[in-house]
Amino acid sequence: MGSERSPLDEAIHDAETADPLTVFAEAAPEHPVAAWPDGLPAPGIYNGVSYEVYRAWPAVNASALKILAHVTPKHCKSYIDGKLDTDSPDRLKGRAFHAALLEPDTFTERFPVGGICAEPLASGKRKGEPCGNQGTHVETDTGLWFCGVHGKAHPTAKELPEMLTADQHAAILDMRNGVFSHRVVALLRRFGGCEVSAVWERDGIPCKARFDKLIIDQPCPTTICDLKKIQPMAGTVEALVRAIRSYGYDLAAWWYRDGLARLRPDKKPPLFAWIFAEDSEPFDVSPKWASAKMLEIGRIKAEKAFAIYKWCAESCQWPGYCTDIEEIDPDDYELKRYGLAQ
Repeated sequence: MGSERSPLDEAIHDAETADPLTVFAEAAPEHPVAAWPDGLPAPGIYNGVSYEVYRAWPAVNASALKILAHVTPKHCKSYIDGKLDTDSPDRLKGRAFHAALLEPDTFTERFPVGGICAEPLASGKRKGEPCGNQGTHVETDTGLWFCGVHGKAHPTAKELPEMLTADQHAAILDMRNGVFSHRVVALLRRFGGCEVSAVWERDGIPCKARFDKLIIDQPCPTTICDLKKIQPMAGTVEALVRAIRSYGYDLAAWWYRDGLARLRPDKKPPLFAWIFAEDSEPFDVSPKWASAKMLEIGRIKAEKAFAIYKWCAESCQWPGYCTDIEEIDPDDYELKRYGLAQ
């Protein structure tokens, strides 16, 4: 087996004995700063930008950095190229929840409630009766709904990928009511704007973020709020700390604050708050400030991930898990369990 290490492996090795905030800095090749990408607005804070437009902006965001921090550059590149965009009912519910709270004027239009399939059954005991399954296709002229099977028989029926079931819609409204009834959230709702987009530059790399809620230039401290959907009984401190670590929420929190601070260098750094909301009964809410220690851990993760991103972008190399077969050891738990710990 060959033992030659790749340039990225060398950079990682060098970084282990160097200042962790300069990870990969010396390994990155010398390149002139690229021109500002077409389609990306100048650095600044933007209101009224749709998510679809924001998503298309060619700049690195916290989602890409979280992949770098937890998996590999190869996976990050697939995300950047739009090849990891798999959907699920849970993600649909999350998008709808954000819209219900942050963009109520467009919520009903974007997330219609699906009706019941009206196609008469052709056989069986219920012959002639409506199918009754959940509709996924609708005829705009008649308002009739059809399920995925019967919808194919109606060329004029349009499939609505952002459709909610009646139960999902009801749960989202209950979640919204739970959030709005919390006294701290009620106070935060009085100020600032929702779904605010930002663009900035860092070390020649275009960067972006989208704040669920941004409170600036108001009679209260500058604050970034991030809305998160959680399962019931997952709002305890212990559960939230695990979620923050597992999903990279700390990395994203620091990234948002750093981006805003770069755009407003003459202002105090913003506060950062998570609004954790349960997605079913009892629809409780657990608002949490990101502490200085939490943000410092997020900074370390984000700095390292950004350095990797910069190296990969400049070298046009996006390595995967490994380039050779590697030996794997049991973790400490297994070693202790079987009496092999040193």
